[in-house]
Amino acid sequence: MDESGATTSMTRTHGRAPPGQRVVDTVPQENWKVLTMLGAVRLEGMVAATSIEAPTDTAVFRCFLQDALIPQLHAGDVVLWDRLPAHRAADLEAALQAAGARLLLLPPYSPDLSPMEPGWSKVKEHLRTVKPRTPAAVGQAAAEGFARITAQDAQGWFRHCGYRVH
Repeated sequence: MDESGATTSMTRTHGRAPPGQRVVDTVPQENWKVLTMLGAVRLEGMVAATSIEAPTDTAVFRCFLQDALIPQLHAGDVVLWDRLPAHRAADLEAALQAAGARLLLLPPYSPDLSPMEPGWSKVKEHLRTVKPRTPAAVGQAAAEGFARITAQDAQGWFRHCGYRVH
């Protein structure tokens, strides 16, 4: 599982136009909002995802864990997360263990070991295409992006990060 940011000013960074013509697009320069997306992926695809117009602190992370992730866990699942300070509350690991899951902490500065990182690229590509301009629209577009993540995507991301996929 991991978290990432999204804004109401996201747009594609590249475009195509006929030879000799420019690609023209607009990006809001003022009053844009930042949202946090939280998500977890397993070999079958997305297991839990949400977005919130707030930074990830311990309270936000606890709510995601209790309301979205833990209900989707199976006994024996392994949950990977990074060392963000919001993840360090002692009761969070206990909650995972009570659900029958095991926690593995990623080494510091190791996004290349998180299968969710490539997922953010896919979700953000959708956000840049849709260009949501309100927090509610970003949340809806993020949900659509999460729904586009397939089992084949997830399995490829796990392999790419060096995990064995059975």
